[in-house]
Formats: sequence, structure tokens, C-alpha cells
Amino acid sequence: MIENIQFVYDFTGHKTAVIVPIDIREKVLTPYNKQSRCDISQYYGVYREFIPDPDKLAASLRDEWDRNDSISDRF
Repeated sequence: MIENIQFVYDFTGHKTAVIVPIDIREKVLTPYNKQSRCDISQYYGVYREFIPDPDKLAASLRDEWDRNDSISDRF
């Protein structure tokens, strides 16, 4: 698919434009669906008996990073 991308050069040899096939263009411009989530339980096999609720654990870890305070506010 990438091999179908064509470059247009000027008379000095510099790239001036790109010709992209429609199928690649549509794939790139299609918005990412954030609602499609993976099933976390498929990926925690080693600690399965120690982590009873992986979704709850993942949410709590995300909460640590979503704090609104800055480092300067802590000191």
C-alpha cells in the first residue's frame, strides 16, 4: 500500500508534492473510535490470582495521572 504513494519533484530534485491513493487517504482521515476498548482481562495472566478486578485497578491508576495539581503546588 505504501509503495503506491508517489512523490512529485521540481526540476532541482526537491520534493514538492505527494500523490496519495484514495484508500490510504480515507484510512488516514477516518476518525479514531475511542469507544473501542480492549478487554483488560485478556492481558493480566501472570497476576490473575492477585488482581481480582483489573478494570478497577486500571481506573485507579489512571486517576493518579489525572490530578489537576502541578508539582509546584505540592511544595
